[in-house]
Amino acid sequence: MTGTYTDIVEIIVPSEAAAGETVSVEVRVKNLHTAGIYLTVTGSVDGVELHFGNVTPAVGAGEIHSYYCL
Repeated sequence: MTGTYTDIVEIIVPSEAAAGETVSVEVRVKNLHTAGIYLTVTGSVDGVELHFGNVTPAVGAGEIHSYYCL
């Protein structure tokens, strides 16, 4: 789900991983608002909540910012 003023542009994950292996996930989010806004990204996989870093400095209007989760 995206927010009112955001759009998920891309989700980048490894094509393969062994069971129990730690992988990095990148989510690229675009600010659709006409001004800079503060963003944070969370997700859930099989009931496990994922946090993609802290709230970032304001993302400018129309800009895309990457968020990472290990």
